[in-house]
Amino acid sequence: MQKYLPSSDIKNIYKALGKSDLTEAMFLIKDKAVYHHIDTAMYMTIEDVVSLVPTNMIDPEKISTGRVYQEKNKEFEYFVKILKYYDENKIPPFDYIDAKIAKTILSERKIALLKNYRQQLYENGIADKDFEIY
Repeated sequence: MQKYLPSSDIKNIYKALGKSDLTEAMFLIKDKAVYHHIDTAMYMTIEDVVSLVPTNMIDPEKISTGRVYQEKNKEFEYFVKILKYYDENKIPPFDYIDAKIAKTILSERKIALLKNYRQQLYENGIADKDFEIY
C-alpha cells in the first residue's frame, strides 16, 4: 500500500502550484511524486489529461487557465494545474500551432524536393536513353 506524503509536503506542493513560477513545484514534484508528467512547453488534449487522473476529477466543461485540481484516493494524491487552456472553437494561440506550422512547411518542402528529384531522374533517363516509352 502506498503511503501518503506528510501533509506539509502536500501543502508545499499545492502552494507551489499556485505560483506563476513553477520552478519550486517542479523540484518538489520530481522529488516526491511516484509518477509525474511535467512538460510546460507541450499542449495536451483534455482527453489525454483526463486519462491520467481518476474519473470525474476534472470536468471538461469547467476547465480554465491557472486552475489547480487536487484529489486523493485510496493510494495516491493527484495534482493537475492547467497552465494554458484554449477552446477548440476559437483561434488557437500561436505557441500551440507553431510546431504544427513548422512541421507542415517542412513536409511541403520535402514533397517538393522529392517531386523535383523524380522529375530530374525521369529527364536524365530519357536523355541517356536508359528506358523507352511505349
